[in-house]
Amino acid sequence: MFVTNVMNNSRNSTSGVTADDKRGKHSKPHKHSAQKIELVRNHIKSFPLYKSHYTLRESTRLYLPPHLSLRKMYREYSRVDEAPVSRKIYEKEFRKMKIYFKKPKVDTCNKCDILALKLKVSSDDEERAQIQREIDDHHAHADVTYLQKKEEKGSFKKLALRDVSKETTIVKVPPFERALEEKL
Repeated sequence: MFVTNVMNNSRNSTSGVTADDKRGKHSKPHKHSAQKIELVRNHIKSFPLYKSHYTLRESTRLYLPPHLSLRKMYREYSRVDEAPVSRKIYEKEFRKMKIYFKKPKVDTCNKCDILALKLKVSSDDEERAQIQREIDDHHAHADVTYLQKKEEKGSFKKLALRDVSKETTIVKVPPFERALEEKL
């Protein structure tokens, strides 16, 4: 078909140059405006997003609370917007934003959540700088503590010996974990 069209076009032209191909030049009738897509993205961003605390350095993933779902979010969006985009478009934009529902492997730190909310709400630049310093100090302290724990865990591997005749288990507990047990 394509070859036939090229041959017919070259015969019909006086210069021997074929006419431009007219395929794909029309505008899409159902394309949503950039403003509409931006409304969808802003609606998704309106939900609280969390980072994993202990995997903070390893991942930039953002998580939504486990009680939410795409269905609930789209239903809320449909109530707010007079002419909502389709659910398929909503989900497509959600996936582009790389936000996840599954709960992080390790929960977020309560102090990090509080500081992040304070930073989000604060309007004074000086106060924001102070909160950001507090967040940085907290993360530095968490990194040091995590490294200490990792070193102690590596040097004091739990050793379980089983005495077959007594059916008892002896466990060697590292000092870091012993200190945690004493605090509890």
